[in-house]
Amino acid sequence: MLRKRRTREHVIADLAVHHVEGFVLRRGWTVERIQYDYGYDLSLFSYTTEGELEPEFLFVQVKSTASPDYSTDRETLRFVLETRDLQTWLRELMPVVLVVYDALTEQAFWLYIQQAFSQPEEIQDRIYVTASIPTRNHLDANTMDQFQTFKNTILQQIPQGNPPWLRR
Repeated sequence: MLRKRRTREHVIADLAVHHVEGFVLRRGWTVERIQYDYGYDLSLFSYTTEGELEPEFLFVQVKSTASPDYSTDRETLRFVLETRDLQTWLRELMPVVLVVYDALTEQAFWLYIQQAFSQPEEIQDRIYVTASIPTRNHLDANTMDQFQTFKNTILQQIPQGNPPWLRR
């Protein structure tokens, strides 16, 4: 009788999320796993240096691979995405970050989606899009500061009397 099996893909997917969560928690932030995955895996909540919760959060989509596709010079990691996911992410007001975990080296690289795909019309008629993630965007402890800056930069552009949830 055949039973369900935990595959290598399941294991590296869990390792990828664990990898991201570790950096978030070491930064003193909180992270919530999104139970129903429709293009988002994690919500990251940031805090001030005094430990106060900051407004809004970032979405993170975590992908993993056991066969990473690096450019010849290893300056870029290419990862294929479904255009429908990308279109969903581009409609978000707050930053959406794609994290791709290389299970061979146990490293992850990130891409700020709204910044990387600033011309959404370029992807309209395609089913798949290849994201080119610079390997200099190595996920580490300092990355959380960059994510916080992305979020706070957007918040600064919103007039005080117009909360973000009314602008979505």
